[in-house]
Amino acid sequence: MREPENEEKYWIDSSDKGEEKLRVKMKVLKNLVNIPIYKNEIRNTNGLESISIFRQSQGTNFPLTNDEWRLLKNIIFNHNTKPL
Repeated sequence: MREPENEEKYWIDSSDKGEEKLRVKMKVLKNLVNIPIYKNEIRNTNGLESISIFRQSQGTNFPLTNDEWRLLKNIIFNHNTKPL
């Protein structure tokens, strides 16, 4: 996928500009930056007590089962945040 023209100005290394790269389009649905979901809220949710992030907290990406994702997504979208 090629970079949309209006986003090319954000490239730091201009030698990559215009090249086809693997990309993912995404849209932010919830802003949790100033209203975090605390670890205790997740840990106290039945089905999320032992998700991988609690066992290996030094990583970046953490696998979840479909059920764990459904529970976590429920917490995220029911969390009291400001609309975007």
